[in-house]
Order: sequence, then structure tokens, then C-alpha cells
Amino acid sequence: MLEDLWFLRALVQVPLGALLFLGALWRGAAPERLLSGALFACLSLLAIYNRLFARPDLFESVDPIYLVLDVLLLVVIVGVALRANRMFPLWMGGVQIAALGSHLARITLPKLNPSAYAAMTQAPNYMHMAVLGLALAAHVHREKRAGGYPSWNS
Repeated sequence: MLEDLWFLRALVQVPLGALLFLGALWRGAAPERLLSGALFACLSLLAIYNRLFARPDLFESVDPIYLVLDVLLLVVIVGVALRANRMFPLWMGGVQIAALGSHLARITLPKLNPSAYAAMTQAPNYMHMAVLGLALAAHVHREKRAGGYPSWNS
């Protein structure tokens, strides 16, 4: 059942991530482009990884590839959050810390239900996409209303 959940998730999240990335390339500034690109790259790599190395026990333990990609995504988010003239990277950072917390929960709670762990690892990506979509809309609205503004803090 959880394998079917992954396949369905990949069918939804990868195209949504691609649309966000294309939207950020079209109308976004550097912070939106960087974070949507990083998220889309992670979603795509996970989809490829799961297609090539599908495991029926995927959520029974922490997968090192999932953990590494989550850490790398947090590094990118924190890097952008420290320099961007935006608030949304902080929201994404909080969500990503929660995603990393799910791996810690899996490690420290061996009896954690695999469905709960699956939800804890998958839901943050939907939250990232919602935050990015709202951030992109806010950026476009602000540019129309006030003109260009700096993407980075000095």
C-alpha cells in the first residue's frame, strides 16, 4: 500500500514541482528560483531513486538517500534564508526541520507506525510547494504594485 502511495505522490508532486519551478523561472527572482529548483531537484531525484530501487519496506527504517536529500535541502534553504530579502525561506526552513525530525523519530521510536512515518516524510513537500506558490504570487504582486526590489540583503 505504501508503495502505491509513493507512486501516486510522484505523479502529483513532480509535475507540481516542475510547474512551480517554471513559474519561478518566468516570474520569480533569485530566491524563488533557487528554492523551487532545489525542491524540484529533490522531488525528481526521489522519484527516480524510488523507480529504480523500489523497496516494499521503504518506511520501516530511515532510508539514507531520503535523509541525505533532506539535509541537503535544509542546507540550501538555510543558505537562502540567511541572505534573501524574503520571509518565506524561514517558513520552508521550519517545515524542513520538521521533515528531518521525522527521520529522528523513526530512528528513536522503532515501533513507529510506517504509515505515520510516511506521512511525516511526505507532507513537508506539499507544504513547501504551498509556501513557494504563495511566495511567488506575493513576489509578482509586490513587483506590480511597487516595482523592482532587491532579492538579497546587503
